[in-house]
Amino acid sequence: MKNKAFTLVEILIVVGLFGLLSGIILQTYTTISRISYRIQQEKEIAKEALVLTQVLENLAQTTTINDSKYSYSDLQTSEGMVSELHLKDEKNQGITIKTDGACFQASELREQKENGSSSELELLPVEKEEILKTIRNSNCKLILEKNGETITLLDSKKFNISQAQFRIIPFISNQDLQNIYASESQNTDIKELPPAGKPGFWLFITLTSKHYTPSQRSNNVVLPLQTFVSLQGTTPSIYSPVENEKPTD
Repeated sequence: MKNKAFTLVEILIVVGLFGLLSGIILQTYTTISRISYRIQQEKEIAKEALVLTQVLENLAQTTTINDSKYSYSDLQTSEGMVSELHLKDEKNQGITIKTDGACFQASELREQKENGSSSELELLPVEKEEILKTIRNSNCKLILEKNGETITLLDSKKFNISQAQFRIIPFISNQDLQNIYASESQNTDIKELPPAGKPGFWLFITLTSKHYTPSQRSNNVVLPLQTFVSLQGTTPSIYSPVENEKPTD
């Protein structure tokens, strides 16, 4: 009987140790799986961001800002910020880049909340489920339109995309630039005026995990993409007469 009891105790100990080890192994496997999933998302988002940047850089080699699509007074009011970027190529063909579909605003990713015992409000990751649902269910795309054809630059199949914003630089008119250069040319200390710089634009867009959940490390990947593109296409000289300062349809 003693041997049987001793054997039973051993069995119980082994079973207990096996259960403990199984729990540790399962927890470790779950942790590794979550880390692997997060790394995969980070790689996917970074890859798409890199491809987008390369596409814009290639496009920039032969394009410039389509001034006829903008009102300079509006650009000065918004400090160059627009929701649609209008370009034109060397053949004067129009190109538009914008987001399309149900897009969330990047500002929705954070909300003002009290941080711990502090009574001060801070911008912290949003936790409201209705806002998170809006982000997760967004059907947003970054598209390029040219000659009636639409090309998708980014879509929301693998991640969520915010509303894109662009900032045109410079955002003052040729006439204002002419006045600035005319004023500088009268300065006897300036021997030679610098050449007029090429225009460019900033792109602001945010990408998140498809099932974005701030409290879950495996699903809280956020990439606020900010990239500047210098346009190298033929740009009218700032010394040339200004024929049209109003946007056209």
